[in-house]
Amino acid sequence: MNQNEAKNLNKKLLDIRAAMTKLNEKLVHDLRSPLTVITLQAELMKLEGALPAHAVEMCIRIVESGRKIDAILAEYLVTSSSI
Repeated sequence: MNQNEAKNLNKKLLDIRAAMTKLNEKLVHDLRSPLTVITLQAELMKLEGALPAHAVEMCIRIVESGRKIDAILAEYLVTSSSI
């Protein structure tokens, strides 16, 4: 392989990496948007004070699970951008 071919392959790899990074960022954004709505709605329902105790517990679990998923997405984004 000559130097010109290596340069072309390197550029292709950089282009592929840039495309993958963009796709990963879009994926995380598109997942976080509805997740944020779900989490915030559960938080608001919990704070209203008119729910029975079991419903409040369900809202708490929804919020906790939403936070866990958000942390997973953040870790995915960090990991995928370092590859």
